[in-house]
Amino acid sequence: MLLKNLSHNVRADIHPIDISSSPAGADTVAFFEDILQSGISLRTRATGRSMGSFLQGGEILTIRKVLPSSLRRGDLIFFKTPQGHPVMHRIIKKKKGRRGELVFRTRGDALRLVDGPVHEDRILGKVCAIEKALAEGGMKRIDMEKPLWRAANFSLVLVGLARDRIASAPFLSGLLRLIRKTFV
Repeated sequence: MLLKNLSHNVRADIHPIDISSSPAGADTVAFFEDILQSGISLRTRATGRSMGSFLQGGEILTIRKVLPSSLRRGDLIFFKTPQGHPVMHRIIKKKKGRRGELVFRTRGDALRLVDGPVHEDRILGKVCAIEKALAEGGMKRIDMEKPLWRAANFSLVLVGLARDRIASAPFLSGLLRLIRKTFV
């Protein structure tokens, strides 16, 4: 793993095996948590396929600590599972728990299953910016805090929920296949 100080940002190129299965994995997550708790943004490379097609892998994510109360449906959050593994998925639901704490439901865009409940104390940070490489060279920076992207992220939640409803209703699923065959 490469760590390099970038003037108030920390960049870490993460490979899933390094964090989730190595003995030092818990130490790495704790290190990231310390960075974010101190108010420094964390820049890390996206890996995995759970957020496809929104993220293809290789994008640079800027993550910063935010108040859990400021999080909304559609936001991409970086959190740790009860086993201590880091995950970055989209919030699809936010509610108050029995003791008044916030509890989130998350899911990867490419996945059908919803993650287990994510309690506010497990949230490490929120993805605030994404840098994607352009085919012609250079980088495109997406500010996830802009109203347009907040709306787009919320829309992706609605599309995912609609996809789940269609997939769970055999009639609608069959109708969708018929429409697709007819027009495509």
